[in-house]
Amino acid sequence: MGLSTRAVPELSRSGPWAKLWAKRTKYLVGAVCLAICIVMLLPLVMSVLASLKTTEDAASVPPLYAPSTMSFNSYERLWSFRDGLPQYLANSLGTGLLTIAFTLGVTVPAGYALARFPVPGKELLFVFLLLA
Repeated sequence: MGLSTRAVPELSRSGPWAKLWAKRTKYLVGAVCLAICIVMLLPLVMSVLASLKTTEDAASVPPLYAPSTMSFNSYERLWSFRDGLPQYLANSLGTGLLTIAFTLGVTVPAGYALARFPVPGKELLFVFLLLA
């Protein structure tokens, strides 16, 4: 036996409980989005902080999460590593741009066709195209 919203007036879609529930839902969605952003950005922030550590800070026990002094020595050593880094960066940039162009070349026409014509399972295909 389930509860009907007609049997319990405080669960109806109008009234003070509905407004309270709408506010709670908005804050809950915001908190979940903020938690996801923190989980996704934390490794990036930790990587940048680790790259700014001195050699002594990087080798310290227990590990330091934030550098005591900022050092760009890692970037200087990386840039002069066998004098090939600029070529490696150019290759990676070219590969990335070609990948983006190919993805857009495939998904944009497919998205237009899905939006324009009736296709069964359209929503599922849209989500799949957005994953690319």
